[in-house]
Amino acid sequence: MKYSITYQVVTPESAEIGDFEDTGFLVENDEDDLRYIICKAKGLGIVSRSQNDLTHWWESEDPGINYQTGEQTYYNLHINCTPSSFKRINNLLKETNHVYQNYK
Repeated sequence: MKYSITYQVVTPESAEIGDFEDTGFLVENDEDDLRYIICKAKGLGIVSRSQNDLTHWWESEDPGINYQTGEQTYYNLHINCTPSSFKRINNLLKETNHVYQNYK
């Protein structure tokens, strides 16, 4: 299954002007099996689907925080999939099953 993972970094300075300090791809148009993708996404805290129902992407609920610099990093998982796959992925990301967390 093809997927991408994007990130957005917010610093205290960039937050003041309502912008991101940095954005980009952690993974760009890679292909892997669904189990690996779910594991990677959960490892980044990606568990919530986008509020935009027209897209197939999910986002991290809580940012990764660098307490020394104040940087907050948000992650998004993007998958081009069928509606049935979308529902399956959504359910898998909501699960708290430790099997996915330990899969490499």
